[in-house]
Amino acid sequence: VTFKPDVYKNLSAEMTDVPYAFSDQYQFYKYDDNARAIYFYKEAKVKVGMEALYIDGDTRLSSGITEYQITTDGINAATVKQIDHIKYYDLSGRRVENPQNGVYIQTTTYIDGSQTSEKIVK
Repeated sequence: VTFKPDVYKNLSAEMTDVPYAFSDQYQFYKYDDNARAIYFYKEAKVKVGMEALYIDGDTRLSSGITEYQITTDGINAATVKQIDHIKYYDLSGRRVENPQNGVYIQTTTYIDGSQTSEKIVK
């Protein structure tokens, strides 16, 4: 997965390797030294994999990929819409490219053309 600044607003550049200590306390969330959450905006079809890496110069050590199989086992799976783009607006209705701390309206446009808007606090 490549995390892109147009979707993940607290990133300044595209990122595929997420540093262990990285946290924006919004979409990449660090609960404590051992618990983290990353919010994905793409639908996972069958499984999700995670791998821890240690990189020091030319040395690259890997934990191996741990996979989580997505199953429904008698529970109907929720329908997930694919996000096309996300835009932010201040409370005066002006578009904001890189929201800083404050209150904003986040408008999410999905691939099917539908939109949702919600108030967010950064």
